[in-house]
Amino acid sequence: MPSPGRNSSWLLGVVIVGVFVCVGAVVVVATTGSLWALIVAVGVLVLATLAVVGDVEWSLGDSDRLRGRARRPRGSSRVKRPLRPGPNYTGPNAPHRVVVMTSEPVSAERVLAANPENRLGMYANRLFLRRAVRFLTEAGVTQFLDVGSGIPTVGNVHEIAQGVNPASKVVYVDIDPVAVIHSNRILAGNDRARAIQEDVRAPERILDHPDVRALFDFDEPIALLMLCILHFVPDEEDPAGLVARYRDRLASGSYLAISHTTSDESADQAKAMNVYSQVMRQVNVRSRAQVMAMFDGFDLVEPGLVFVSQWRPEPGEDTGRALLYYSGVARKP
Repeated sequence: MPSPGRNSSWLLGVVIVGVFVCVGAVVVVATTGSLWALIVAVGVLVLATLAVVGDVEWSLGDSDRLRGRARRPRGSSRVKRPLRPGPNYTGPNAPHRVVVMTSEPVSAERVLAANPENRLGMYANRLFLRRAVRFLTEAGVTQFLDVGSGIPTVGNVHEIAQGVNPASKVVYVDIDPVAVIHSNRILAGNDRARAIQEDVRAPERILDHPDVRALFDFDEPIALLMLCILHFVPDEEDPAGLVARYRDRLASGSYLAISHTTSDESADQAKAMNVYSQVMRQVNVRSRAQVMAMFDGFDLVEPGLVFVSQWRPEPGEDTGRALLYYSGVARKP
């Protein structure tokens, strides 16, 4: 197969040769009535067509590689990225638009129409992430594993942690290859932060990943961040048991931070997540007791398991709204 630099000229040559051979065969058939000339012409035309199709397919595949697009394994389903507040969404008073990072241009309006409080809920999750990372850094943690991270935006884990302690190290984990590629572009030049492609349901592969092993010291505490990710793990896959598999590999003094959607205080949230499940991927809305079970083997720090807006809020933050996600931070004894 030709190199990218010769691709266009090779394709043009095949077409020109095929045209001349076919024209010559037609002339021969018209003057001599030879059937063999017609057979040769058809054969050359078929070969030229196959060559063109193969070249186009190769070209598209090479284009994907040149653009940094990872190919999906055979038999795998298309990755749908969870709804997250993107960089264009900066707070409750921001324009009425939420960035939906997905493989198709899916609008968030149906989800927001079912429960407009989700705008505040996603923003409150963002604030919880910042407060939790700041708390953990000030508690002496210097290693952060953010599972289900999406694309790092302004005010994400590495910026907060390294802003408090420049020695902090961060690994972002996401199943979406595009998110990982963009993350590593953003993190270029930061030798204490990187992103890897993996599934939250594969803790052993994540914790044994060469990039994770190279960056982290597993004899020291690690902060495991699982924000807005465990509600995508169905009950039959035992999310509490999944968290325990991470816990058992972490050193004493490590921390776990979770946020998880719930409808305990909002019937509209169950409707909104049902809509989300239809347009994106299945969401499992869970009760406080079900989320609490995920902290088994950890000791919750104050104020315990509360709504995201109520976890150590800054002065002036509204704690009476966005009661759509439970959150907590806990320490492994």
